[in-house]
Amino acid sequence: NQLPHPGIVVLDSPLVTYRRRDTQPGEEIPEDVSRAFYEDLASTPPHLQIIVLENEDPPPAVQAGIQYEHFSRTIGVGRYGFFPASR
Repeated sequence: NQLPHPGIVVLDSPLVTYRRRDTQPGEEIPEDVSRAFYEDLASTPPHLQIIVLENEDPPPAVQAGIQYEHFSRTIGVGRYGFFPASR
């Protein structure tokens, strides 16, 4: 529509349809779909930014080609969270 766009897209939990304990057989997202999702996002032009908030890690091969931050909630492992850990 020729409207301005900041070039940032945020996707919240696109691959987690249900909590694991609530998932019935056959409702899981297949591994090849998950891998293809991340591979496609990794091919996004560098002047655009897509932020994905997800509870599963992208495949290691994809992690190497993107800016990946692991939020661990454990001091000294990855990044604690959006806000610094209380000390």
